[in-house]
Amino acid sequence: MTTCNIVIKETGQDAYLPIQRLNEKYIEFVLGSQSEMVSSSVSTLLQQNNINPTATAADLMDLAIAIYTSDQVLSRALNGFQGWSRHIHLHFPVTNTDLWEGVQPDLEQMLSFLSGDKWEILFRERTVTRTTQPQLIQNPNGITRVSLLSGGLDSFIGAIDLLESKEKVAFVSHYKRGSESPKQTAITKALNQQYGNGNFQNYKFFVQPNQAHSLASKEDTSRARSFLFLALGLTVANSLEDQIELIVPENGLISLNVPLTQTRLSSHSTRTTHPYYLTIFQKVIAALGIKNKIVNPYRFKTKGEMMTECKNKIFLSKHYPETLS
Repeated sequence: MTTCNIVIKETGQDAYLPIQRLNEKYIEFVLGSQSEMVSSSVSTLLQQNNINPTATAADLMDLAIAIYTSDQVLSRALNGFQGWSRHIHLHFPVTNTDLWEGVQPDLEQMLSFLSGDKWEILFRERTVTRTTQPQLIQNPNGITRVSLLSGGLDSFIGAIDLLESKEKVAFVSHYKRGSESPKQTAITKALNQQYGNGNFQNYKFFVQPNQAHSLASKEDTSRARSFLFLALGLTVANSLEDQIELIVPENGLISLNVPLTQTRLSSHSTRTTHPYYLTIFQKVIAALGIKNKIVNPYRFKTKGEMMTECKNKIFLSKHYPETLS
């Protein structure tokens, strides 16, 4: 197993350099729209929609992009113990190092549980000050919930139930190159035809690590993607009001990922919405001062129960074939 150091630079002029150790790998890159290691629409979309999270929430968002990118550009086969668990040492700049170092143990434990790797994060103080445009009205569109919309059946049912309950929802999607974007577009179009008239907003964030980069080694799994998805949702919720909940619609059986076959045992089972993972995530963000709650209203439901109890089964039966599930 090779220890892989991922060094995140604030700008191209960032002179930070960690101590170089023998037999360790070092990859450095700048986050942002001009990064060669990861393509992202996040900052542009936030600016276009006047989404202004706190400095800490913005740090969380950038950290999630860095972690997701690290996960995708470090091959388990080449860098992992027995072709699986990797040792990733992330060097990351934040606005308040004391605050982030306080959650470091829980954060590392959470990431290790999520991806099956050993994560170590070294925080350092940012030198570039974040600037935000103050909002005259904090929540101008009266959003009452933020919900993840992946393109899957569970998130589609979650969207229907929220809109049928007269909630005004901001849906958050993440896509990369592949089949997700067309599916997300299709179900958003269906939701708009059924529930439009300003009853919801949709933010589609593109984040795609460059696995063809000369320093990258392509990894086919995407265990850390859940951290990015939740962070994007929290970024939107945090910019609205502290009491706005982030809804994570996922049936309980998938959340627990009960191993139905031997190929799904141990670290081979994804943990994207596992209760233990979400509990630590909530603990971390609360300690960081982010007050928005993460809620999975379907944690005690199966996918079948979600379908039969959907608040608009006629609409669901017409459009469920358009989802990814």
